[in-house]
Amino acid sequence: MKYNSFLELEQAYESVLIDEMSFEDELRYRTDCFDTYEGIGFTDTFDSPYEDKSKFNGKPFKVVRRMSYTEDNIDLECLPKWIISIDGEEIEAYPEEICKAEFD
Repeated sequence: MKYNSFLELEQAYESVLIDEMSFEDELRYRTDCFDTYEGIGFTDTFDSPYEDKSKFNGKPFKVVRRMSYTEDNIDLECLPKWIISIDGEEIEAYPEEICKAEFD
């Protein structure tokens, strides 16, 4: 893991606003976000603040893979985001639903 916390990550990128980054720099930033979240770890159970996913709250999940702007045809600004498996169903998950860093 390149950064041990989001404070370290933000300090590394503080001289450039995300909206002003080149595509390559933003891609590197988003990858660093993925790495930092994954390095800190995932929660044991799913906990979404979003109504449409509330039926999964409190259930264990498995991270299947990172989502990709190319593979998943998703805007770079929407990342990081993962595909998880929960109750035999694959769904998209945001950091605030599965990442320990968002709950500390």
